[in-house]
Amino acid sequence: MDNHNAETDQVTYQELALRFAEVGKLFQRLGTPRAAQRLLEGLVVGDRAVFGEFVDQLDFTMLNKCHWLRDVVDRMTCTYTTTQEYQLISPMTRSQLYEYLRIVRQHPNEVLFSNGALIPGPFLDDLIKAGLAIWKSTKPTKTCIWGPVLSAPERVCL
Repeated sequence: MDNHNAETDQVTYQELALRFAEVGKLFQRLGTPRAAQRLLEGLVVGDRAVFGEFVDQLDFTMLNKCHWLRDVVDRMTCTYTTTQEYQLISPMTRSQLYEYLRIVRQHPNEVLFSNGALIPGPFLDDLIKAGLAIWKSTKPTKTCIWGPVLSAPERVCL
């Protein structure tokens, strides 16, 4: 039985190694600005034929290979982070309001709010230290080096 498992493991490792090699070949071909541009532009406009050319270069069987490659490109071009959102305490006592105004005056050239949310930075740090801002929520943030939004997977995958 141990011998059978060892043989099965070797077949599995061999198959995995072949998949990694295929992905490596595709990434090597995508290692030119022209190829990267073609891939990204195909994804942005939702050109199934262009993106399909890249998917077809992966010479192994995999369920939803197109969706997987689309996800890999998204993860390669974007960074996912989380930010803590804070809000002012409410209601404030008179002494808390005076402290808040004192802190505001200490940050005259700083952007303090955006869309009603406190902006991370020295102003927020001072508010937290003074007990005037409390944690509200954690917000996921996606920042992409590629400006246009990639098409949804269903536009480029069958």
